[in-house]
Amino acid sequence: MFKNESFRALWGAHTVALIGTNTSLVVIPLLALTITGATVFQMGLLEAAESLAVLLFGLFIGIYADRVGGRTAMLIANFLRAVALVSIPIAYFFFSLTFTHVFIAVFVVGAGTLLYQSALSKTVVTTFDRKSWPAVNSYMEGSSSVTEVGGPGLGGLLVQIIGAPFAVLLDVVSYLVSSLLLLNIRPAAVDASSKVEAVETMKEEKVNFLSGLQFILKQPVLRSITFAAAHFNFFTSVFFGVYTFYLVRDLGLSPLFVGLASVAGGIGGVVSAVIAGRLMGSCRTSVLFCISLVVPAGAALLVPLAMNTQNEWAVFALVAMSQLVWSFAIVVNLVMSESIKQALTSSNSIARVSSAIRWLTLGVEPVGAIIGGLLATVMGGTLTLYIAAVGLATAVIWLLPRGGIRSFDLRNALAVEDEPPNSQVQNSLGF
Repeated sequence: MFKNESFRALWGAHTVALIGTNTSLVVIPLLALTITGATVFQMGLLEAAESLAVLLFGLFIGIYADRVGGRTAMLIANFLRAVALVSIPIAYFFFSLTFTHVFIAVFVVGAGTLLYQSALSKTVVTTFDRKSWPAVNSYMEGSSSVTEVGGPGLGGLLVQIIGAPFAVLLDVVSYLVSSLLLLNIRPAAVDASSKVEAVETMKEEKVNFLSGLQFILKQPVLRSITFAAAHFNFFTSVFFGVYTFYLVRDLGLSPLFVGLASVAGGIGGVVSAVIAGRLMGSCRTSVLFCISLVVPAGAALLVPLAMNTQNEWAVFALVAMSQLVWSFAIVVNLVMSESIKQALTSSNSIARVSSAIRWLTLGVEPVGAIIGGLLATVMGGTLTLYIAAVGLATAVIWLLPRGGIRSFDLRNALAVEDEPPNSQVQNSLGF
């Protein structure tokens, strides 16, 4: 893959953008706390800001990405995110930075990220051949895993050294550098991605803004995988809504051990990204997909089970193993899901399908986090985590009906030379 100039440009651009994004996971909350004096309730609103952008724009923004082309949409997304974030230090130094300003900036970043992710799928399918998609997706997920480990630590260090307002500028710079790298994708490949079917007029697209959602619901495989992801994400939010509090207050882990456990998760994700393509090539898709949903449920059980030991090192070992196994399985699932969607969706509509999928699967997360907090308040963290683990495992029920993923094998789909002609894909196809 590294011999391909367009791949080097896309992978480099994506990785650089992720470095900035993941540093902001720490920088923005610290900024809100230390500079604007945000309350606990306001911090919850800030956490939900990006998800709110997905809920509001998830059914619309992919259509725009399909119209303008993958690379162009990614450049616009980077510009929006950079402008939103650079406004924070400007307001801090020249005006009075308020929580409302920070909330709006994070909301705009969320909208930009939704556009970026939708356009990324389109760029991959229109720039590389079908057989390369799993490898490309694996590299993308590998970058995500690595930056999720190092990004927050780098963000905390920058806040400590130069302060939160200046630390935000790293994210701004990362989006600008990412945009420069995107310009190195071969224009011929990008131009091909921007072609829209002749019968699809602007008026029709405005009226049929639900086309991405309709496509998902009409395809049995696509529908089963998407609903399984939404189910899984809901209980993931229940789990992680309690997770950090439980590690520190109930299990008594130090912040150092909590951070090291996250590092273990990053290692699992990187290893998974390296071998995901091989697993997908050697295992039946339906079987591997089910395993990738059940294994995290087992990993989640290790956290409440750690309550049964009093040795801090033993507790840390169980939590770190949970994170490592969880991340390994999740990355496999993400690479599979992305590859299936790319293989079975027309390049003319893949961005709108991608954004609709994110609308369905990410829109449940704020609700899950709130319910997790309520359950932990009423019945305690341990029981809540057990409930979440059981809920995670039950996500496979969406994969059981015949005609869904049980009838689909990614290996055969990727062997087909021609892409689906349009959004009316056969029922034996999916994601």
